[in-house]
Amino acid sequence: MKWILYVISIVLIGSGTGMILYTRQYREMLGKLTATIHRKIFAALAFVVGVLLVVAAPSSRNLWVVVAIGIIAMAKGLFLYLNPRNLVDCLMDWYLNRVSDQAFRFFGIIGLILGTAMLSWT
Repeated sequence: MKWILYVISIVLIGSGTGMILYTRQYREMLGKLTATIHRKIFAALAFVVGVLLVVAAPSSRNLWVVVAIGIIAMAKGLFLYLNPRNLVDCLMDWYLNRVSDQAFRFFGIIGLILGTAMLSWT
């Protein structure tokens, strides 16, 4: 089960690094990706990643932190699937078009820190 944590950690580190170093290009890539792929696929992917984190959490040194991140990912998947009052479209528009570069990089820093922490806990 450690390999699940390794893969998710490396993806988080890679995406966080991309968000920090290549902000404009990463935004454009995310915009194209969200325009071409149906939102329910993203919902299923987030939910599956959350389940995998919860399942792989016992092989981590900080069980409850990994479980909490998994539960948050499952909640994100449900939120994307249910899309209450078309809120996901408003959030995606804000995230991809209106948020400042510094805030976008801050989200990348959070991803980089979470990925590094999960990698060090395995």
